[in-house]
Amino acid sequence: MEVLRVHVIDHVRKYLYMRYTDPLTGQQVSRSTGETERKAADRTTAKWEAELQQGRYSKPHTISWQKFRRRFEDEKLLGLSDNYASNMNHIQKVGIKRLADIDAAAVSKFQSRLRRPGCRRRR
Repeated sequence: MEVLRVHVIDHVRKYLYMRYTDPLTGQQVSRSTGETERKAADRTTAKWEAELQQGRYSKPHTISWQKFRRRFEDEKLLGLSDNYASNMNHIQKVGIKRLADIDAAAVSKFQSRLRRPGCRRRR
C-alpha cells in the first residue's frame, strides 16, 4: 500500500490549505485547514492524514440520484418487492438530484405531496 502524505500549502488566502494526491485517481485533493498559523495548520494536517490513512475520512456524498439508483437497482433491488421500485419513482418526482439532497426537508416535501388530494392510497 502506498503511503499517503498530506502537505500544508499557502494559497495566499486567509487560511492555509492542505493537499494530497489521491493514489487511485492521481488527482490532487485539497481543503482549508481553517488555520492562519503554520504550526496549527500542521496539527490539522496531521489529523487529516491520520484519518485518510486509517480509512476514517469519507468525503461528502456527491453521487447523483441517477447513479445511486442504477447501482442500487443492480445490487439490491432484485431481492426486494416490486413496490420498492415504484416507491423510488415517487422519491424521484420530488426533484432529488443528488443522494445528499435527501434530508429532513426533502422527506417533508415528499410527505406533503403524498397528502395532496388525488394522491391515492394503496391498501
